Amino acid sequence: MIKKLLLGTMAPALLAAPLVAQDRPAIEDLNARLEDNRALVSFRVAGAISADTEELIHSGIPVLFRHKLEVLVKRNFPVMPLPAKTLARTVVETRVEYDSLTRRYDLLRSIEHKSGKKKLRPAIEQQTLVTESMDEVRKWMTELEEISVYDPFRALQGEKLRVQVEVSLGRRYVLFIFPGTLTVSAEIPLGP
Repeated sequence: MIKKLLLGTMAPALLAAPLVAQDRPAIEDLNARLEDNRALVSFRVAGAISADTEELIHSGIPVLFRHKLEVLVKRNFPVMPLPAKTLARTVVETRVEYDSLTRRYDLLRSIEHKSGKKKLRPAIEQQTLVTESMDEVRKWMTELEEISVYDPFRALQGEKLRVQVEVSLGRRYVLFIFPGTLTVSAEIPLGP
């Protein structure tokens, strides 16, 4: 009976503990401006590479961050607000893989502009870099500067445009069993 009582009082604490992050990642320095019918977005994700993530990188397992950038237009209806309409979407994937023999980090960044016309999408841009510096890995994985967000078949016009950024930072496990994806997001108005 006492065991059941103790288990009943400790179970919520055991379940909640892994979900509470001490240094929760956050999107900082988010900036977006409109230029030549493209939204240019810059930001960084603070606290994304924790000690656990660094340990995972040094184990040789590839680590992937997925940055989804969207230009939205808010729609209003007299009775109730409607969901925002997505005008343009760009997905940036940053990946790092550590080679323990050469002690180098292989970095890959792919930029894909999503469009409603799948057959006519622009090609996926890829950038690669090899480095020995963990500071450069942190910058590559968490800082994006002047990334263009556009749909070649749709004009970005209007006063109610907003940019939404959502970053998926890989899998986390609750009680080492249940997988979940840690995501952070932010939204700002799109300025001229």
